[in-house]
Amino acid sequence: MKSLPAIYLVPPHARLIAEGTKKLIVKSKKFTKYLNQPIYFMEDNKVYGILKITDIKGPYDAERVLHRMKSLHRIKPEEWEEWWPDTNEVYCYEFEVVELFDKPKYFEKPPGVQTFIREVQLSEVTPTIVTKQDYLTYMKNFDIDKADPRKFSTPVLLHMHAKAHAWYRRILRGDP
Repeated sequence: MKSLPAIYLVPPHARLIAEGTKKLIVKSKKFTKYLNQPIYFMEDNKVYGILKITDIKGPYDAERVLHRMKSLHRIKPEEWEEWWPDTNEVYCYEFEVVELFDKPKYFEKPPGVQTFIREVQLSEVTPTIVTKQDYLTYMKNFDIDKADPRKFSTPVLLHMHAKAHAWYRRILRGDP
């Protein structure tokens, strides 16, 4: 996978794009640097895929966008008030999803990032986020004597490692 810039979105907005329910990104500023080029879209430490900002429209009246376009941007009124309490005008970013990952990829978000990350380097071995269902699937027929750790993803191995430490601490404390 190649190195690309990324747009950081407050949770759950990147996930909503991945699910296909968020169709518009709203910002209080116009950022043209990444227009018409592929960029990752992410929230927290999860990269969901690649999108392309195809057009930036505005400025528009903020109240009008909040209420009339809510089904497209999916921003709750309380989020809007927290992010833009004194903003009168906003920009609407139209986009298309270029690629959606089967599962989000892990990327450690740099501290202080609010909108864009200049460079995100993912690779074929970048771990995916482990869901509870992934863990249960791995553990269903798990036999420690027959397990081949090379067949587990890095996040699963890290989870098992942490679990072993937690169990050991419980034994030392005398907990059941």
